[in-house]
Amino acid sequence: MKNLPIYALLISFVIFPAIASDGLKSVSANVEKLEKKKGHLNQVPNIRTKLDDIRHELLQVQQSDPDYPIAVQLMDRYMALDMAIRKEANKPPSKQELARIAREEAKEKRSQGVSVGMAKEDVLASSWGRPQSKNVTTGVYGTHEQWVYRSSNYLYFENDILTSIQTQE
Repeated sequence: MKNLPIYALLISFVIFPAIASDGLKSVSANVEKLEKKKGHLNQVPNIRTKLDDIRHELLQVQQSDPDYPIAVQLMDRYMALDMAIRKEANKPPSKQELARIAREEAKEKRSQGVSVGMAKEDVLASSWGRPQSKNVTTGVYGTHEQWVYRSSNYLYFENDILTSIQTQE
């Protein structure tokens, strides 16, 4: 029974429903639902919990139980799902996924203000955006910039890092 293909096991649940206990029927249904989501398993809410519940149910079946051969087959399917999840988790994100993440991060930055320690690029990507004008001073100790914004707001940079924020209240 261990080497039967998955469809043979599913047929056994349809043709011979008396073979498996109600518990194993629900386990089989849960495994089947998860198998249909292969390739997207990490998007299933609480996937690890669901798999752990399936594993726990299957480990309860004793070798002397008439459902034991079915439990062994379900355990094989469980292990295949577990391996698929681990493989998905280690798979690098697709180009589309990376683009989506970049869009979300850019949107997040645009909605945030500025804080001391930010790089110029981060300030430009923030809700403050580009200044109206810049005053640049270059000296022995590096380059100092004052960015001038509307409403008498100023940002001060030393060597491309935001060091001070001046706002009118």
